[in-house]
Amino acid sequence: MKLTVDGRAVEVAAGATVLDAVNALGIPLPQLCKDPDRPPLGACRTCLVHVEGQRGASAACHLPAREGMSVSTTHPDVTRIRAAVLDLTRSMLSAGEGRDGFGQVGVACARHAILEPASTSCGSRPRPRRG
Repeated sequence: MKLTVDGRAVEVAAGATVLDAVNALGIPLPQLCKDPDRPPLGACRTCLVHVEGQRGASAACHLPAREGMSVSTTHPDVTRIRAAVLDLTRSMLSAGEGRDGFGQVGVACARHAILEPASTSCGSRPRPRRG
């Protein structure tokens, strides 16, 4: 079936998800809870997309691809929500001196421009120095 993601046409097999279409096009979209050995979890909410004609945001990993659908990974609403989710996720991680995050969280925060100056990590407070 054919659909459009960010203005680019893509064809995916029946039963594919919107995330499969996004990945087939090589569009960068965080997918922190994706595990190839498990069914889609949808817990991290970082793969949110906007579907033309639908209200709200949908998790691309749980959204079945449909013929003719038009999807945006860059719609202002999903970009804002994704940045907030990444910021909250990052704030829950331990950020030691010189670390910029953990795995895909650090990469996603950098890509979505929610990194703070090097002395602190996105969403976390500097630790007091001992001594």
